[in-house]
Amino acid sequence: AVKNLKIQKAKEAFDYYAGLAGGAVKALQDAEMANVDAKYDAEIEAARNAGKDTTDIEKKKANEKLKIQKKYADVNFAIQASQIIASTAAAIAKTFSELGFPAGIPAAALMAVTGTAQLAAALAERNKVKKMTMQGASSSTSSGARVATGLESKKNSAFLQQQ
Repeated sequence: AVKNLKIQKAKEAFDYYAGLAGGAVKALQDAEMANVDAKYDAEIEAARNAGKDTTDIEKKKANEKLKIQKKYADVNFAIQASQIIASTAAAIAKTFSELGFPAGIPAAALMAVTGTAQLAAALAERNKVKKMTMQGASSSTSSGARVATGLESKKNSAFLQQQ
């Protein structure tokens, strides 16, 4: 019971600080996106009022937003990976404290596999963001259209947290 309480308190402290870090990074990314929106929305409005084509300005805006997403992809992955690792470690430790050494091995192995799969999914999302290009933009890679992403998979490790 004491071990479980210590594990739970350590996990809560980690989640608190990881949440702060994740929130700070998200706020920085959102602020940069808002600046890009404000800058280009004003240019687009001025061009429309002057009767000009806004296609080039809209492409520049989308490219800058994509650059911001790519810039934060590594940081978002690091935060997500640390959350997955902490959740997996806490779940494994709790399993061993509840079931004991020999009996906890199969359950702990399953949790480790689940954590590894979650890390692989988070890495795939990071790689997808890093490889994205604009449709119609000059690029040697063809990896699809721009997609808005964020920390939508923050609760990626709900299964492990419930263990």
